[in-house]
Amino acid sequence: MKADLHGHTKYSFDAITSPRNYIKAAKKSGLDAIAVTDHNHAKAWEELKQLSKQHKIGLILGEEIKARIYDRKTGDVIGLFLTEAIAPSDPLEVMDRIRQQGGLVVIPHPFDASRSFRMPEIIRKADLVEVFNSRVFSGEANRKALEAAKKYRLGFSAGSDSHMPREIGRAFVRADCNSTEGLYKLLKKGKVRPEGRRSSVWVHAVSTLAKLRR
Repeated sequence: MKADLHGHTKYSFDAITSPRNYIKAAKKSGLDAIAVTDHNHAKAWEELKQLSKQHKIGLILGEEIKARIYDRKTGDVIGLFLTEAIAPSDPLEVMDRIRQQGGLVVIPHPFDASRSFRMPEIIRKADLVEVFNSRVFSGEANRKALEAAKKYRLGFSAGSDSHMPREIGRAFVRADCNSTEGLYKLLKKGKVRPEGRRSSVWVHAVSTLAKLRR
Protein backbone atom coordinates (compact mmCIF):
# COMPACT_ATOMS: atom_id res chain seq x y z
CA MET A 1 0.00 0.00 0.00
CA LYS A 2 1.10 3.52 -0.86
CA ALA A 3 -0.45 6.20 1.37
CA ASP A 4 0.02 9.98 1.57
CA LEU A 5 -0.66 10.80 5.23
CA HIS A 6 -0.87 14.60 5.19
CA GLY A 7 -2.90 16.86 2.91
CA HIS A 8 -5.43 19.69 2.79
CA THR A 9 -8.61 20.48 0.89
CA LYS A 10 -10.12 23.88 0.13
CA TYR A 11 -11.69 23.79 3.59
CA SER A 12 -8.29 24.62 5.05
CA PHE A 13 -7.69 28.37 5.11
CA ASP A 14 -4.56 28.06 2.96
CA ALA A 15 -5.49 25.39 0.38
CA ILE A 16 -7.46 25.23 -2.88
CA THR A 17 -8.15 21.54 -3.63
CA SER A 18 -11.78 20.43 -3.80
CA PRO A 19 -12.55 16.98 -2.38
CA ARG A 20 -13.36 15.68 -5.87
CA ASN A 21 -10.08 16.96 -7.32
CA TYR A 22 -8.25 15.58 -4.30
CA ILE A 23 -9.46 12.06 -5.07
CA LYS A 24 -8.70 12.43 -8.78
CA ALA A 25 -5.15 13.62 -8.09
CA ALA A 26 -4.58 10.83 -5.57
CA LYS A 27 -5.62 8.19 -8.10
CA LYS A 28 -3.44 9.79 -10.78
CA SER A 29 -0.47 9.69 -8.38
CA GLY A 30 -0.92 5.96 -7.86
CA LEU A 31 -1.91 6.24 -4.22
CA ASP A 32 -3.87 3.44 -2.57
CA ALA A 33 -4.91 5.56 0.41
CA ILE A 34 -4.95 9.17 1.58
CA ALA A 35 -5.24 10.94 4.91
CA VAL A 36 -6.91 14.33 4.61
CA THR A 37 -5.85 16.53 7.51
CA ASP A 38 -7.50 19.93 7.19
CA HIS A 39 -6.68 22.60 9.74
CA ASN A 40 -8.88 22.43 12.85
CA HIS A 41 -12.05 20.93 11.37
CA ALA A 42 -13.56 18.05 9.43
CA LYS A 43 -15.78 19.76 6.84
CA ALA A 44 -14.50 17.62 3.95
CA TRP A 45 -15.02 14.25 5.61
CA GLU A 46 -18.55 13.38 4.47
CA GLU A 47 -17.94 14.28 0.84
CA LEU A 48 -14.64 12.42 0.83
CA LYS A 49 -16.25 9.30 2.30
CA GLN A 50 -18.61 9.11 -0.67
CA LEU A 51 -15.95 9.93 -3.26
CA SER A 52 -13.41 7.48 -1.87
CA LYS A 53 -15.95 4.64 -2.12
CA GLN A 54 -16.82 5.58 -5.68
CA HIS A 55 -13.18 5.67 -6.75
CA LYS A 56 -12.04 2.76 -4.57
CA ILE A 57 -9.30 4.53 -2.68
CA GLY A 58 -8.65 4.14 1.04
CA LEU A 59 -9.57 7.14 3.20
CA ILE A 60 -8.11 7.98 6.61
CA LEU A 61 -10.01 10.69 8.44
CA GLY A 62 -7.59 13.14 9.99
CA GLU A 63 -7.09 16.68 11.23
CA GLU A 64 -4.15 19.01 11.75
CA ILE A 65 -4.80 20.70 15.09
CA LYS A 66 -3.20 23.81 16.53
CA ALA A 67 -1.61 23.11 19.89
CA ARG A 68 -1.70 26.08 22.28
CA ILE A 69 -0.71 26.86 25.83
CA TYR A 70 -2.12 30.08 27.28
CA ASP A 71 -3.05 31.25 23.74
CA ARG A 72 0.52 30.80 22.51
CA LYS A 73 0.90 28.41 19.59
CA THR A 74 3.35 25.62 20.34
CA GLY A 75 2.99 23.77 17.05
CA ASP A 76 0.64 21.42 15.21
CA VAL A 77 -0.50 17.91 16.06
CA ILE A 78 -2.07 15.60 13.49
CA GLY A 79 -4.66 13.03 14.46
CA LEU A 80 -5.10 10.09 12.09
CA PHE A 81 -7.96 7.54 12.11
CA LEU A 82 -10.32 9.94 13.85
CA THR A 83 -14.10 9.74 14.22
CA GLU A 84 -14.80 13.39 15.06
CA ALA A 85 -13.09 16.77 14.91
CA ILE A 86 -10.91 18.02 17.77
CA ALA A 87 -10.66 21.68 18.85
CA PRO A 88 -7.29 23.43 19.33
CA SER A 89 -6.01 23.02 22.86
CA ASP A 90 -3.00 22.16 25.02
CA PRO A 91 -0.80 19.67 23.11
CA LEU A 92 -1.14 16.92 25.71
CA GLU A 93 -4.91 17.39 25.82
CA VAL A 94 -5.05 17.20 22.02
CA MET A 95 -3.05 13.97 22.14
CA ASP A 96 -5.39 12.51 24.76
CA ARG A 97 -8.46 13.34 22.66
CA ILE A 98 -6.93 11.70 19.60
CA ARG A 99 -6.19 8.52 21.52
CA GLN A 100 -9.66 8.48 23.10
CA GLN A 101 -10.96 8.02 19.55
CA GLY A 102 -8.49 5.22 18.89
CA GLY A 103 -6.47 7.51 16.64
CA LEU A 104 -2.75 7.92 16.12
CA VAL A 105 -0.85 11.04 17.24
CA VAL A 106 1.55 12.49 14.67
CA ILE A 107 3.92 15.46 15.03
CA PRO A 108 4.17 17.01 11.55
CA HIS A 109 7.15 18.99 10.19
CA PRO A 110 8.63 19.33 13.73
CA PHE A 111 11.83 21.07 12.64
CA ASP A 112 10.70 23.17 9.68
CA ALA A 113 11.92 26.76 9.79
CA SER A 114 8.55 28.49 10.08
CA ARG A 115 6.49 25.61 11.48
CA SER A 116 8.71 23.94 14.06
CA PHE A 117 7.22 22.30 17.13
CA ARG A 118 8.17 24.68 19.93
CA MET A 119 7.97 22.08 22.67
CA PRO A 120 10.41 19.37 21.54
CA GLU A 121 10.03 17.54 24.85
CA ILE A 122 6.45 16.72 23.79
CA ILE A 123 7.54 14.93 20.61
CA ARG A 124 8.49 11.78 22.50
CA LYS A 125 4.85 11.46 23.66
CA ALA A 126 3.58 11.04 20.08
CA ASP A 127 2.94 7.78 18.24
CA LEU A 128 4.52 8.90 14.97
CA VAL A 129 6.84 11.60 13.69
CA GLU A 130 6.45 12.93 10.17
CA VAL A 131 9.93 12.13 8.91
CA PHE A 132 9.29 13.33 5.36
CA ASN A 133 7.20 16.39 4.54
CA SER A 134 7.35 17.66 0.96
CA ARG A 135 6.76 21.29 1.94
CA VAL A 136 9.66 21.81 4.35
CA PHE A 137 12.02 24.61 3.36
CA SER A 138 15.15 22.46 3.70
CA GLY A 139 16.05 18.81 3.63
CA GLU A 140 17.70 19.28 7.01
CA ALA A 141 14.26 19.58 8.63
CA ASN A 142 13.32 16.09 7.43
CA ARG A 143 16.68 14.66 8.50
CA LYS A 144 16.20 16.05 12.02
CA ALA A 145 12.68 14.62 12.15
CA LEU A 146 13.99 11.17 11.21
CA GLU A 147 16.70 11.43 13.88
CA ALA A 148 14.09 12.37 16.50
CA ALA A 149 11.84 9.45 15.55
CA LYS A 150 14.74 7.03 15.89
CA LYS A 151 15.94 8.62 19.14
CA TYR A 152 12.55 8.28 20.82
CA ARG A 153 11.73 4.97 19.09
CA LEU A 154 8.61 6.35 17.45
CA GLY A 155 6.91 5.28 14.25
CA PHE A 156 7.32 7.04 10.91
CA SER A 157 4.80 9.08 8.95
CA ALA A 158 5.23 10.88 5.63
CA GLY A 159 3.05 13.17 3.58
CA SER A 160 3.02 15.73 0.82
CA ASP A 161 1.28 18.34 3.01
CA SER A 162 -0.51 19.18 -0.23
CA HIS A 163 -2.44 22.41 -0.61
CA MET A 164 -3.16 22.04 -4.34
CA PRO A 165 -3.78 18.94 -6.50
CA ARG A 166 -0.37 18.73 -8.18
CA GLU A 167 1.35 18.21 -4.80
CA ILE A 168 -0.65 15.13 -3.80
CA GLY A 169 1.47 11.98 -3.63
CA ARG A 170 4.86 13.70 -3.47
CA ALA A 171 5.51 12.01 -0.12
CA PHE A 172 3.99 8.84 1.29
CA VAL A 173 4.59 5.67 3.22
CA ARG A 174 4.73 2.19 1.73
CA ALA A 175 3.34 -0.65 3.79
CA ASP A 176 2.93 -4.37 3.20
CA CYS A 177 -0.85 -4.40 3.54
CA ASN A 178 -3.93 -3.87 1.39
CA SER A 179 -6.29 -1.95 3.69
CA THR A 180 -6.31 1.10 5.94
CA GLU A 181 -6.93 -1.24 8.88
CA GLY A 182 -3.72 -3.05 8.04
CA LEU A 183 -1.91 0.26 7.62
CA TYR A 184 -3.04 1.34 11.10
CA LYS A 185 -1.45 -1.75 12.63
CA LEU A 186 1.81 -1.35 10.70
CA LEU A 187 2.09 2.35 11.57
CA LYS A 188 1.75 1.47 15.26
CA LYS A 189 4.45 -1.18 14.89
CA GLY A 190 6.77 1.16 12.98
CA LYS A 191 6.77 -1.11 9.94
CA VAL A 192 6.31 1.35 7.08
CA ARG A 193 8.79 2.87 4.64
CA PRO A 194 8.71 6.67 4.13
CA GLU A 195 9.44 7.94 0.63
CA GLY A 196 9.09 11.19 -1.27
CA ARG A 197 10.52 14.31 -2.83
CA ARG A 198 10.39 17.92 -1.77
CA SER A 199 8.17 20.45 -3.48
CA SER A 200 9.40 23.72 -4.94
CA VAL A 201 9.28 26.67 -2.56
CA TRP A 202 6.84 28.24 -5.02
CA VAL A 203 4.02 26.06 -3.71
CA HIS A 204 3.94 28.33 -0.67
CA ALA A 205 2.86 31.19 -2.93
CA VAL A 206 -0.36 29.28 -3.64
CA SER A 207 -1.04 29.04 0.09
CA THR A 208 -0.43 32.74 0.50
CA LEU A 209 -2.87 33.58 -2.31
CA ALA A 210 -5.45 31.23 -0.81
CA LYS A 211 -5.19 33.04 2.52
CA LEU A 212 -5.63 36.41 0.86
CA ARG A 213 -8.83 35.25 -0.85
CA ARG A 214 -10.50 34.29 2.43
